[in-house]
Amino acid sequence: DLVVTDPFRDSFDFTRYLVGDKMKVYPGRESFPDHRIPTLEFMGRSGEVLNLGGANVHEEQINSTLRTIYDRPVSWGVNKRESERPEGIVVELYVENPEILEAEEFEENLAQYVPSIEEAYKLDIVDSIQIYDISSYEITGEAKIDRMSV
Repeated sequence: DLVVTDPFRDSFDFTRYLVGDKMKVYPGRESFPDHRIPTLEFMGRSGEVLNLGGANVHEEQINSTLRTIYDRPVSWGVNKRESERPEGIVVELYVENPEILEAEEFEENLAQYVPSIEEAYKLDIVDSIQIYDISSYEITGEAKIDRMSV
């Protein structure tokens, strides 16, 4: 997340931008001697958002998590399905070389990029993360896939 203050606004002089927001930056106007303050325009969202037990996870956050673990960009896909418990979900993660990735390691790394996912773990909303080979990936329901790498 990024919070930007605007000294020219009277009320609500800050704006919060989230991972996945697309912005256009315009050159700044002269505000103080030798200082230019750029203007930002919100252009919408990039990528898809997957709600995992109340935590909104953006494609770039999954990309970052996998890049941290694999030390390179990786093709991936993800499905979310109900678990045996009515209030629980199971996350199915499809990646290249799944033998490299452990669910616990993925959960810990993802929590660095999406702190709210820890609540979903603590409240037992996310029952498990199951890891599969990307070659068996089928898009169903609320499935999201990294279209940049696949």
